[in-house]
Amino acid sequence: MNHHNDAWTIVQSHIFGSVCEVARTTPWGFKEDMEEIHNVSVNEFLKSDSRYDTIILHILSGEGSVYLKECIKHAYDLCVKLIVLEHNPNHKDWEYDTNVTWDRLSYIEQLEKVYGEKVIKEDWGRNILYACTTMAPFHLPQLNNKYYNKHINESYVRPHDEGIDKKHLIYTHTSESPIDFELPEGTIYWVAGGGLAFEAMESSNNNILIDSVLRQCIYWSKQSWKTDRLYTFEGIKIDEDYKQWRVIKHNNIQPDSIQHIPLQDLKCKDSTVYVSTVHKNYWKHLVPNNNIIDAWTERDKPCLIKK
Repeated sequence: MNHHNDAWTIVQSHIFGSVCEVARTTPWGFKEDMEEIHNVSVNEFLKSDSRYDTIILHILSGEGSVYLKECIKHAYDLCVKLIVLEHNPNHKDWEYDTNVTWDRLSYIEQLEKVYGEKVIKEDWGRNILYACTTMAPFHLPQLNNKYYNKHINESYVRPHDEGIDKKHLIYTHTSESPIDFELPEGTIYWVAGGGLAFEAMESSNNNILIDSVLRQCIYWSKQSWKTDRLYTFEGIKIDEDYKQWRVIKHNNIQPDSIQHIPLQDLKCKDSTVYVSTVHKNYWKHLVPNNNIIDAWTERDKPCLIKK
C-alpha cells in the first residue's frame, strides 16, 4: 500500500487552478505528482501575500507544526479553494503520536463556525481531508478543475431572450412581478435566475439561493478577486429601461447561502421553494412536502402554493 499515492488521489480530485502547498518543511508533498505546485514552508507562507486558486495545508499538525490555526486564517484570505490534509487520529498508526489528536485539529472547525463555509470531509483511514471554498455566502465546496470546466460555459439563455447581459449570457433582469404576499416561515430555496429573490428575501427566513447555471451563482455572489478567478463580469451594462424586463430593487438582505444546484436535484422537506418560471417537470418532486412559489403556471406572476 502506497500512502502517498492514496493521499494524492484524494487531494488531486479537489484541486482547482493554480496551487500552493504549505508543508512544515520543503521540499515535501505532492510536487513530484504535479510539477506546477508551488511548495513553501510554513514560515515562508505566513510571510507571503501571494494569491492562489487552491492552497493545500499538508499535514501541518501531524508533522509537528503548531501553526495550523494561523495557516488556516492566512490561507482563507489568499485562495478560492482550501484543502487541509491531516493524519486521522482514529487510525492505529498514530495511536502513540502526540501530534495527532482531535484537539490539535479543532482549529479546522473554524471553517464552518467562524467563516460559515460548507466543508467536505473525506476519511479514508490513515489520513483525513477537509475541503471548502472561501467565498461565503457563496458555497462551492465541490469545485475542482473537472467540475469547473464542465459547468462554466453552460447557460439556459436563448438568443432571443431579453433582460440579459448579451456578452456573458446571464440574466441581470427579471420578467416577474414583485411578490405581493407574506412569505412562509422557515427555509426558502430561491432559484437565482434574474434575481427576484434579492428584493423579496426577508431576514427572518433562512434564505438559500440556488441555480443550475454556475455563472448565475457567481454573478449574484458578492464580487471580489476570488469570484473573478472563476469568471470576470466586465462590461456589464444594466439597462434600467427594458419594457418587458425590470431591474430588481435590492433590499440589501444577504442570503445565508448561494449554491450551484439544479432544481431537479434539490432535495428538501418542510421548506418553501421559489421556482421562478422553471417548468414544473423540474420541480414536481418537491410539491408534496414543500410550499412552492410558482411563476410558471401564471407566467411572470408569483403565487404561493401551500403544501
